[in-house]
Amino acid sequence: MEINIAIQNVGLGEGEDVKAEISLKNEGENIFYGSERKIFEIGKLKPGEYKTIKFLFSTNKRYAKDSIYIKIKITESKGLYGKELSLNLPVNKPTGKGKEVVITGKEVREEIKIDTLRPVIIDVDKVPSTSITKKENAICLIFGIEEYKNAPKVSFALRDAQVFYEYAKKVLGIKEKNIYLKINEDATKGEFDKIFSEEWMRKRCDNNSEIIIYFSGHGSPDIEKREVYLIPYDIDPNYPKAGVSLNNLISFLENLNIKSVVIFIDACFSGRTREGDLLVAGARQLVDIKIAKKSEKISLFTSSSGVQISSSYPEKRHGLFTYYLLKGLGGDADLDRNKVIYLSELGRYIRDKVSEKAREMDREQTPEFSGPDREFIRLR
Repeated sequence: MEINIAIQNVGLGEGEDVKAEISLKNEGENIFYGSERKIFEIGKLKPGEYKTIKFLFSTNKRYAKDSIYIKIKITESKGLYGKELSLNLPVNKPTGKGKEVVITGKEVREEIKIDTLRPVIIDVDKVPSTSITKKENAICLIFGIEEYKNAPKVSFALRDAQVFYEYAKKVLGIKEKNIYLKINEDATKGEFDKIFSEEWMRKRCDNNSEIIIYFSGHGSPDIEKREVYLIPYDIDPNYPKAGVSLNNLISFLENLNIKSVVIFIDACFSGRTREGDLLVAGARQLVDIKIAKKSEKISLFTSSSGVQISSSYPEKRHGLFTYYLLKGLGGDADLDRNKVIYLSELGRYIRDKVSEKAREMDREQTPEFSGPDREFIRLR
């Protein structure tokens, strides 16, 4: 049997040193791999480009299972966007045209016909060349958790984080070596504890440093203490105190000897998912939980207010808040058209646009901005 697999890059950047490794479960037990190689050197993949690999395998009459299990491991040079895909091909049943693997915003999907492969390009995914900003002394910490160990998925959170990574480089002008991206199973509680420790920060920051933090994932409330928590990959949102206390995080950042902090949080603390499904037991009885007062060093953007839901924007394949955050960073938040975007301008733009779109969805969502106002981006 011949298998054809197409691997497509529909992200923003060029994939480098892309490889695909094929393995068969129970190989040698009446099933045999028939091609010369199992590791395919795909090389570079430009945005929208796909390349096809082919391999052969066969079974004999003693193969008694109902399906054939094939594992495809995709890797690339940065080690961030690889994925493993499992295919179960039925035995003695027609399968139609060849199967493809599509890396869609760095996710893998299966069973897509070759003639339907198209670059999935959303307007904000193409980073505009409008900024002349260079944040030479900034570090950027990005967390995107779409798949959780103990919680429902967060639609488009992975894409949110990966595209924000590109904006950090190309719009905010942060050196790539100073951008830390942690996604899904790499964004554990242990990783949060390591990064937000004095030892880790002391090695990377000084009194001229600016810290920019982006989080897309679940938030959860502690109803009794009326506090809110960010939920890492391996934490159950029903036990929020095991997560990352937002108030404690703010206090930690406030006490660092650094210049400033900007935090963007695309997560709600209502005990529900982006689709409005129940996430935390007892969420129906939640009351408004306020975040502690911020310092004059920290500017905080949150995607919703009180017990509102932070929605997804399926048409744009992003969180609703993140979509308009990216639009704003790209230049749309320059409300007075003076080629400078202030944090307060960005906050007003996001609030107005998200609120308007949420009403069209028959929802309420009002992002909030608090903290000191200052220049954030300079445009051409």
